[in-house]
Amino acid sequence: MALLLCFILTWQSNAPETEFVDRVAIKVNDKIITQRELVMMYEQRRQGYLQAYRGAQLDEKLKTAWEDTLKEAQEQLLLYENAVELGMALSEEDVRSRLNAMRESNGLSEQEFEEIIQEQTGMSMHDFIEFRKRQDSADTVIHTKVVSQIKIDDSEIAKHHSEHREDYLNPATYRIAEIVLLKGEGDPLAAKIKANSAAEFLKKGGDFTEAAQMYSDSSSKESGGDLGIVQYGDLNKLIEDKVNAMALNEVSEVFETQTAYFIIKLLDRTPPKPKPIQEVRDDIVRELRMPRMESTMATYLQDLKNKYLLQVKTRKPPKDLAE
Repeated sequence: MALLLCFILTWQSNAPETEFVDRVAIKVNDKIITQRELVMMYEQRRQGYLQAYRGAQLDEKLKTAWEDTLKEAQEQLLLYENAVELGMALSEEDVRSRLNAMRESNGLSEQEFEEIIQEQTGMSMHDFIEFRKRQDSADTVIHTKVVSQIKIDDSEIAKHHSEHREDYLNPATYRIAEIVLLKGEGDPLAAKIKANSAAEFLKKGGDFTEAAQMYSDSSSKESGGDLGIVQYGDLNKLIEDKVNAMALNEVSEVFETQTAYFIIKLLDRTPPKPKPIQEVRDDIVRELRMPRMESTMATYLQDLKNKYLLQVKTRKPPKDLAE
């Protein structure tokens, strides 16, 4: 059930409690978005802002949330009308098939699924299917008529990769073995004494793996203290500072953190390495496409506004939302 709540299909909150007559809010030719649907789109955007931003930035985003929603709704409806004209619009059967696949993957009955849709969006299943039909059809047009038309040459990709190698790196890693003596709640000296005993064992030529198995309080002792490959930032900063100062196969002195005494051995260290261009090609294409996408999309939408009859009948939010 929790998985489905993440899916819900981009919806972020329960239906608003605002009540009003459900009038036509936006119309493109004979296609419409109702005031109720417009409010639901606003609530989705508002909840997204609340999750993504804080402080003054959040305040600024919330100020423009209604206008942003109006703009989004107009564009969606223009694109949906275009999808119908181009024969790209999804049918009700297409949308139902997608939703049924989601429902079945979550092990829900039709009734359970419809109840969740109602709870999360405030829409009946019929209304929700209409919404998704419009939204998914618009996305199809964007991908086919806008995104796919922005061509990125191989030479551009290679140049970007060469100039921004630091942005496409496999992270630096290291590998250590550890002996951990937990301070616990008993005698604070007991762990230190045990750590010193382990250090003395090692100084006399004892094997680190054997020392970890004999002395360590960590579950890693089962593998001789070996933690495997670790990325920087995964462990305590004090440990990583020690790693950076050590040579390969060097064993540290006993050192202390808030919770334990440690002895570590550096087994391996790998610096950041550039990822091959084949591995990051799609990421580079998306990055190069983005600035062109905005202008190409604006031009495409303006052409649709010139082509279709767009009517915006609701420009101000309902009273309950504006208060």
